[in-house]
Amino acid sequence: MIREKEPYKNSRKNRFFSPKKKYSGIWISSIIFFDAACVFLCFYILNSPLMIKPGINIDLPQSSFSGGVIHNGIILSIAHNGLLFFQDQEVNLIQLKSYLEDINLNNSNATLIIEADKKSEHSMLVDVWEIAQQAGIKKITIATGLKAKDD
Repeated sequence: MIREKEPYKNSRKNRFFSPKKKYSGIWISSIIFFDAACVFLCFYILNSPLMIKPGINIDLPQSSFSGGVIHNGIILSIAHNGLLFFQDQEVNLIQLKSYLEDINLNNSNATLIIEADKKSEHSMLVDVWEIAQQAGIKKITIATGLKAKDD
């Protein structure tokens, strides 16, 4: 076996490598701001409401008024084909009444938010509202989308 006298000759030469181009402070500052902008952009994209419900396509009617956002509300969705979705699960009117009664027993201050598609039948909305009142829900609201302001 033949051995070289200095096998790591090149590595010794590159051990004290110093770059030829020195980066200025403005370059480093711009990189920091670019990184921060990317983080904020990712955060915004992840938190943006791209769709109200994944899998439930509801086109809310437009309205110029808004009562604000209701936190911790119970969401009931009425699709355009008449299907009911309570807390993202498909239900019928009988199941809905029992769910609402159970919720009213646990929390008498609960707010029901009805998201009805603008193509859904008005009679279905009235039936759901009546069932919610019979179950003892005192606060019932209807979700709407905001109209775009005409300039």
